[in-house]
Amino acid sequence: KFDRNGFHQLLSTACALVRKDFKQRKKEDYALSLQSERTDRDYLYGRLLGAADKLEEYALHKKDNDRMVTAAIRYMQTFAQRPFRTWQTIHACLNPYIQTVKDSFAFTEIQSVMELFKPGDYEKDTPLNGSYLIGYYHERAHIDNLVAQAKANAKKTSTPDNQTEDNHE
Repeated sequence: KFDRNGFHQLLSTACALVRKDFKQRKKEDYALSLQSERTDRDYLYGRLLGAADKLEEYALHKKDNDRMVTAAIRYMQTFAQRPFRTWQTIHACLNPYIQTVKDSFAFTEIQSVMELFKPGDYEKDTPLNGSYLIGYYHERAHIDNLVAQAKANAKKTSTPDNQTEDNHE
């Protein structure tokens, strides 16, 4: 059975190692939160993968489906080798869910990340470097923060008679 917590712990460790490698070898540092101005292809593809993972996870949650292995996780290794082609496969897997959660933060993030690619970068199908993992985690954490803020705002504005359902993951 898939252990999502173990998976995230393993990827967190990988991200830390990638971050350290980039800092030592390339003298480049990654912030510990989403870098919305960052437009390098590897990071953006990681953000797409993170948003796709959150979108499917949320759609499955809404359907009371406890399956936790999303298309983003299933195709992660292939995605790192051929991101353009594999993104098309992942996106096709998301199509059944998009209609039910198209008002979600994750869907909005996918749309906004797609706009950040430099001309020609999105279509390249060359392997990604490890910074895609950092983009993946930054995006997931960013969406979690957006959801938490929306819940806090809804709590402030709702009354006991007027509870709102959160549908933004």
